[in-house]
Amino acid sequence: MGPLLLELIAAGAFISGGLSLLYLPGTGFGDNFEAVQIARALAAGDGYANPYGGYPTGPTAHLPPLFPLLLAGLFWLFGPTPEAGAVASSLCVAAHLLHTVLLVPIAALLVRSRRAGAWAALLAVVTPPLLVLPQWEAIYAGAGLMLFCLASHRWTAARGLCAGVAARCGAFAGALALLNAITPLVTGLWLLWLSERIAVSVAVKAKFLTLTAAFAGVTVAPWIVRNWLVLGAPVPLRSNFGLELALSNNEWAGPSQLGNWRRPEVARLHPTLSAEAREEMRREGEIAYNRRKLAEALEWIGQNKVAFLKLTGARLVQFWWPVDEMSGFHIFTVRLVTVLGLAGMIVMIVRREPAAWFLIGASLLFSLPYYLIHVTTRLRFPIMWVSLLGGGYFLEWAARRLVRLYRAGAL
Repeated sequence: MGPLLLELIAAGAFISGGLSLLYLPGTGFGDNFEAVQIARALAAGDGYANPYGGYPTGPTAHLPPLFPLLLAGLFWLFGPTPEAGAVASSLCVAAHLLHTVLLVPIAALLVRSRRAGAWAALLAVVTPPLLVLPQWEAIYAGAGLMLFCLASHRWTAARGLCAGVAARCGAFAGALALLNAITPLVTGLWLLWLSERIAVSVAVKAKFLTLTAAFAGVTVAPWIVRNWLVLGAPVPLRSNFGLELALSNNEWAGPSQLGNWRRPEVARLHPTLSAEAREEMRREGEIAYNRRKLAEALEWIGQNKVAFLKLTGARLVQFWWPVDEMSGFHIFTVRLVTVLGLAGMIVMIVRREPAAWFLIGASLLFSLPYYLIHVTTRLRFPIMWVSLLGGGYFLEWAARRLVRLYRAGAL
């Protein structure tokens, strides 16, 4: 694939990413986005705090720290102004471009076909399944996971499974965890798959993986210590699982996040949308509040097992086959990528592509936590590149078959 095609893909990704901002009424830097509120508190010198509508609920670990820190840097430079939102949107469009361009080398690495990557990038540009959401880390996490796979492969190919490579991989994986709390499921599986394909002893592989995990832990440790000192509990990455589980599993909840926000009975339970819930959190403290919510959710699940299983099944379906989103066109594009990605995975299995099982495993592992809470397509964005890669692989395979049939006179 020549440089001209790569440049065309990049230009298309830039245009596609910019146009996708039209899905939102502006940059979306409003009171309902926790990362933005934390960033405002950081820029104002109030620390990592107050994620809910700017209300003084106190110190938080609602989100991992890296993305709010990025936004805080913009607010520090520009203030809470439209200019800060414009720069954040521009950075997110750039991340969208990077995400699209990286599909070419990741396809070359995993399925040995840059053409499949070009088809995947074309699919990402034409549909596109990824919305540019400057108030969330999702696209950054997706691009980061692809970079992690490419970089760790390059390091291990050059230096093997040595301690220095383990340090690099661990630091990179830890940084991704501080960006998105679910990424360790993918980075861990990738390192297992990668080390398995290197011809060294089991002891060397085990040492490498142990060292990598240790270096990842060292990278995350300052955040854990901060949470222990400030919040009174060693929160590993984020603290809001109890809240989300309670919001998603109750007598009024449905599988869709947007659908739940429309239900007053559910909306009143979330501190972002309810002054009463914010006051409860401020009074109890974030850790105690989330522990109480976790207990309430587990009690409801225990008493309503059938309803919980139905909700879980519906969330599983809607994670891969969205129903309730902000745009019917977006629903269509995500469904299209899902179908093409699944078709590509089937072709990979039939053709015995070694990476097929990693790609399938990464998608399934990443999705598992989200079957427990209400879903929206944004939650899938960090792993959408797998479906795009599968779709590109299928389109390349189908195009080759059509060309052969045409040349054979069958078409």
